Amino acid sequence: MKRWMPGIVIGLSLFVINVAARIVVDVSGQGDDVDAEFTVGLYATIAMGVVAAVGGAWWAVRKPVEHVIAELGLGLVGGVLLAVFIGPLIVGLNPFAGAEWLVMQIVFFAVVSGLGAFVGFLMVMMFGADYRSKHLKRVERHYGKQKSRR
Repeated sequence: MKRWMPGIVIGLSLFVINVAARIVVDVSGQGDDVDAEFTVGLYATIAMGVVAAVGGAWWAVRKPVEHVIAELGLGLVGGVLLAVFIGPLIVGLNPFAGAEWLVMQIVFFAVVSGLGAFVGFLMVMMFGADYRSKHLKRVERHYGKQKSRR
């Protein structure tokens, strides 16, 4: 369970951001104002991307790529599904009102979250601080010392 806790936290963070944006639009009474709804949705989408990027960077430093994909990917998928299916229910909407809209939301949130995590992973990799780069540096130091002994 301890291994999956960060993924659960990332997924719940995505869900909370989405629900908070839905509540802000609902409570402010701007559900009919397309511009206000778009602005709140844009901020929520940016926040979701940033959370996914931080998660991707955090995992990249500590885990190999296959663990990043499995653990973070599962958290992102869980967060996206919660945001799409449970989020509307919290503010009194029907998530199954339109199949096209449902699929579009799933794809959009998955792309935003996936790109955010990928950008976070790439940033860490770019600076050589990811798990594999650190391992290769340790190997290089080890074999460099052996070579100098000969």
